[in-house]
Amino acid sequence: MKRKRSCGRQSKHMAASTLPTTTLDRRKHGTTGDCTEDDWNRTIQVNLTGTWLCMKHELRQLLSQRSGVIVNTSSTAGLVGYKGASVYSAASHGIVGLTKSAALEYAEFGIRINAICAGTTRTPMIEHLLQKTPQAEPHMTARIHFGGWLPPRKSQRPLYGSVPMRLLS
Repeated sequence: MKRKRSCGRQSKHMAASTLPTTTLDRRKHGTTGDCTEDDWNRTIQVNLTGTWLCMKHELRQLLSQRSGVIVNTSSTAGLVGYKGASVYSAASHGIVGLTKSAALEYAEFGIRINAICAGTTRTPMIEHLLQKTPQAEPHMTARIHFGGWLPPRKSQRPLYGSVPMRLLS
């Protein structure tokens, strides 16, 4: 598997404070009953299995150092269920559970493991979703507590800049 080899190579060359975060794939949407087995398998494979594979290889390096930090990326869908995103939510919940369990397993070795559960960012992927299902926008914006959508550049900078850096310190 290509991703497995890539994560293994990355972890050999990175210091504990610069480990990569994983990203999520949320291309397929729909109700639980409408989801195909292929959609399920792809979402779980990319999001949950991909996160686990990266952690597995990162942990080898961190164990040899006897310290370090891993920051996983999940979603607010990993904390609450989202209508029309059951598969994505299941994968996101899995990442949160994996992160919590691994944090308990490796704390005694000086390794901290956290997850960032980001909310929705108005990216081209979300724009495509909203064009296909405009009725989803009121539900999505109702969960935004800071007064509205942020454009991708402004919202990604704090998420992928200061928060992981604080967790890595």
